[in-house]
Amino acid sequence: MHIDAEIATDRFPSGGGFSNIYPQPDYQTSAVENFLEYYNPYPTYSTQYKNNPPADSLPGIFNRAGRGYPDIGALGDNVLIYYYGSPYVLGGTSASAPTFASIITRINEERILAGKGPVGFVNPTLYANPSAFHDITNGSNPNCGSPGFKASPGWDPVTGL
Repeated sequence: MHIDAEIATDRFPSGGGFSNIYPQPDYQTSAVENFLEYYNPYPTYSTQYKNNPPADSLPGIFNRAGRGYPDIGALGDNVLIYYYGSPYVLGGTSASAPTFASIITRINEERILAGKGPVGFVNPTLYANPSAFHDITNGSNPNCGSPGFKASPGWDPVTGL
């Protein structure tokens, strides 16, 4: 059986989207604007709420001024773990987050060996270097009775960078 790793999983779709609480950070602006201009199929609104507003008070589907998420996507489906000495396969953020954390740990180890400090807050560097990632452009995140967003070239709210 061939599993196509180039498609965002449909077994448990990404919960990506845009925040109504947190504003879009400067380092993310260019990537999100590219998505909104070329790949967004939905009407938007632009505001900064401290709490989620009533849905019927909004002129669009999501807050284009909100922080877009995720920043990156990592393998999170059919990941083999050992639990109390027995192998299990699982999936989700609890599989992908440690995978990405291990990559940053490895980068920090190499930097320390070279006499440099750890990378620290990595998001501005990630967005400044999107070519460091393999861009997933197929798949979507259907949920809440909608087809969701589609993965697209560059940053998208399905797979991030």
